[in-house]
Amino acid sequence: MQWAFFTLKTFLNRARIIFVNSLCHFILLLSGIKFGKQLRITGRMNIQVHPTAKIKLGHKVRINSGFSENPVGGALRMGIWVGPNAQLTI
Repeated sequence: MQWAFFTLKTFLNRARIIFVNSLCHFILLLSGIKFGKQLRITGRMNIQVHPTAKIKLGHKVRINSGFSENPVGGALRMGIWVGPNAQLTI
């Protein structure tokens, strides 16, 4: 019985990561942020980008946000704020 519970828990956790990652990719696209292949985002992010600003994330970038993904940061979410005419490249 424990094996079945562990398998279900693992499946649900992976499904959550895939869903959140896909949702974050969609939000990044709507924000005009360019990103490379294999971007992995776990947890929600706070993004504020000025219309004249540009953000570019490279290949194989990982962003961990929230307590369950990054216990060191506590309950704080990953935040990106980019002001007028600024460029951020990671």
